[in-house]
Amino acid sequence: IRNNRLPGYSFDARGNVSFGIQDYTDFPGMKYDPEIGVFGMDVSVSLQRPGWRVARRAIQARRIPRSHRVSRSEGIEFMKAHFKVEVVE
Repeated sequence: IRNNRLPGYSFDARGNVSFGIQDYTDFPGMKYDPEIGVFGMDVSVSLQRPGWRVARRAIQARRIPRSHRVSRSEGIEFMKAHFKVEVVE
């Protein structure tokens, strides 16, 4: 992710998004620490609607209908609206 831009291929069919951060000092307020060194990280975000616990609960777990799942386009719109991210196709 650079300059609040994400490539379109970062989103999967279920609306989840994954991206990499090359250096932790890219975050505001973070300074280089010689004890830590330089490292990046991979970030994966899973988007779910309220009520998803029904599928994960131990007793009487049920399937989530297709209409309740988050689609790729809904995931993209969520990231644009809440995080001001530009998606580059």
